Amino acid sequence: MTATIRPAVGFVDESTRAARYLLACTIVELRHLADIRRELAALVLADRQRIHFVKESVARRRQLLPTFNALPQRTLVNVCPIGPAVTQHAARAACLAAFVRDLLAQQVERIVLESRHSMDHDDARTIAATRTPTPRLLYEHLVPAHEPLLWLPDAYAWAVGAGGDWRARAAAGVDDVRTVRP
Repeated sequence: MTATIRPAVGFVDESTRAARYLLACTIVELRHLADIRRELAALVLADRQRIHFVKESVARRRQLLPTFNALPQRTLVNVCPIGPAVTQHAARAACLAAFVRDLLAQQVERIVLESRHSMDHDDARTIAATRTPTPRLLYEHLVPAHEPLLWLPDAYAWAVGAGGDWRARAAAGVDDVRTVRP
């Protein structure tokens, strides 16, 4: 993460591909939150409650990525190899801890993570172990049906994980992809 964006919120979601765990963080300035939420809500198909990239058709993904890329946001993706020596749990903790350190350095005061319900306490432990008393960093877990901005990191984590043409299509909206190790 290079540039400082203030005041802003980070929105976090995951994707798992083969032997890689991807955690994406989309950073949006407060002044853009309401407008982006409205734009995203307008893109939801009539028979759905949300945009979930894994469930979208190829044609729809091709339509959505350029729209997402044009929004005033920055997305960063942390990738951690997983396998016998590194569990998904350890990979998520490493990726999330790296984001917490970066967001603190940028003075981003809030993170919204997609709720994984019974596993949300794992994120709470990682954040508590990583954050510092100052600057302040608040966090909450929400379900994507109630927070459209979680759809952006979902899409970018999916596209980066898919690689090839999908990663190229997402490139204009992704500022950085880096490898993280536990």
